[in-house]
Amino acid sequence: MVNSAARGDRLASLSGSIGNAPLAEGRVYINRRDGQYFADVPREVWLFTVGGYRVLRKWLDKRDGRALSAVDIDDFAAIATAIEKTIAEVARLDATIAVAGGWSAISM
Repeated sequence: MVNSAARGDRLASLSGSIGNAPLAEGRVYINRRDGQYFADVPREVWLFTVGGYRVLRKWLDKRDGRALSAVDIDDFAAIATAIEKTIAEVARLDATIAVAGGWSAISM
């Protein structure tokens, strides 16, 4: 799901480069100066939050200013894939609950 165009020094230089705007062409830039980015990141995956924090943004923020290793890049892709699957599962569960008549129909 996430393709990496992160080559070179893979320095995560995020300050001011991402912000809260929707992604351009599904790219999450990790070093805009050198054109390094993660590609094919769906907008809903990028904006996914847990506890009020955007998960992928928080993960990248913790690595700002240091080079990302190959393991880091794989971890980012794995987290993004897990988020994408979570979003799909929540939608499936919501549809099942709606077909059953909503929460009030299945509450004890």
